Amino acid sequence: MDSVEILQAKVNMLDVASLDQVEARLQSVLGKMNEIAKHKAAVEDADTESKVHQLFDIVQKWDSMSGTLPQVVQRLVALKQLHEQAMQFGQLLTHLDTTQQMIANSLKDNKNGLAVVQKAMKENLATVEDNFSSIDSRIKKLSK
Repeated sequence: MDSVEILQAKVNMLDVASLDQVEARLQSVLGKMNEIAKHKAAVEDADTESKVHQLFDIVQKWDSMSGTLPQVVQRLVALKQLHEQAMQFGQLLTHLDTTQQMIANSLKDNKNGLAVVQKAMKENLATVEDNFSSIDSRIKKLSK
């Protein structure tokens, strides 16, 4: 009997009054879906328009700066050359400092060597003078 009742309920659903009621509900749902679609399109259009305005603002900012861009590039190129020259100057100063230290060390060594030579020369001169005095005194003794 259950099958018969189920079939009877399905047949009753096909009744004209029920179909009109279902159709009315479908029309209502369809109307709401159309409203949602319109609202969604409006929101998407507003979002797209907002993004377009943002892009336009960005382009306007960069448009005013685009005139100065070649000058900025020129300055950067000049700064690059200046930085390279500064780097070379720094390297040259380092080389000069190293050379100056080497010369100072060499002068110090030469000064020490000169002091040793001067001391030796004084000692040798004293020895030569003593030798001359000794020879002179011998010559005087021999001549007497």
